[in-house]
Amino acid sequence: MGAIVECNNCKKIFRYNSDEIENEGTFWHPIWVVTCKNCGNKIIEEGEKLNLKIPGEFPDNFQISKRSDGIIEMKKTELKGTGEERANKSDIREYWIQLYVKENYKKLGFSKLEGPFNSGPDFKGIYVGNDLDISREEIDIEVERDFENYIKHGHHENDRFKNCKLLIILNPTQPTDDVIDKLPDYFMQIDIPDFVNWWQPKAKEYSKKSRIKGILLILSNVIKSKFVENCMDKGRDLSTCPECDICAYNEEGYNVPSESESMRYALYFLSTYKYDILSEEFNLNDIDAHELNSFIENLL
Repeated sequence: MGAIVECNNCKKIFRYNSDEIENEGTFWHPIWVVTCKNCGNKIIEEGEKLNLKIPGEFPDNFQISKRSDGIIEMKKTELKGTGEERANKSDIREYWIQLYVKENYKKLGFSKLEGPFNSGPDFKGIYVGNDLDISREEIDIEVERDFENYIKHGHHENDRFKNCKLLIILNPTQPTDDVIDKLPDYFMQIDIPDFVNWWQPKAKEYSKKSRIKGILLILSNVIKSKFVENCMDKGRDLSTCPECDICAYNEEGYNVPSESESMRYALYFLSTYKYDILSEEFNLNDIDAHELNSFIENLL
């Protein structure tokens, strides 16, 4: 696709292909630029700002990530029901179940608990409760959303799980006959209402932090791209530019900035122009592309 543009200098009208039109703004605040084919005048037209508010009210419904090729992806999914509904259908991240067990181990009947560990069963602990006939000695413990995940993860075939005596799950379903022989000797089901009361405030706080991190990730990626695009030294003959920590021209990657360096520039920009990303009313389109371009020019 292209566009028909009239030059505001010589008044000539030409059709421009999409590869002749550059966006000197951002993807949420485009600033379209073409060079007049007749007089060479730079024609600038601002595009419509996108409404990109990143919600932060509940986890898992908005995810921001960077692909291996450096492209930022934003995915929004529908909320999946109440906390109890999600717990009953195994729609809670295992991370939260592990954290619940870690913070509530005494309530669950343990006198001691260590973990979660990066490999092998999640925890080691001593069970002293009365609900399970387990001797009061240290045992290996695995935490899953449901019984099926223990099998799906291959724990029943893993030698590191041979001494796993207890499986703690959130989903209240019972194991089927073809599964039960592959599970640990004992299992415990978490009280869902108690879990949900514990989980919801933590999940909302986590969501707020994820939202802020997502904004910084997007902004730092845009700043890095603009820096490289506008660097006056990127065409020089030297293999690397001196004292430059942000350019990607070094083929070995030494000059590619770290995430922390990119984030530092993003925070510097936000503080310079006093953008309040902590506010729940903050939108990405609150960031003015002209101010971002001015910031990059000052860095260069």
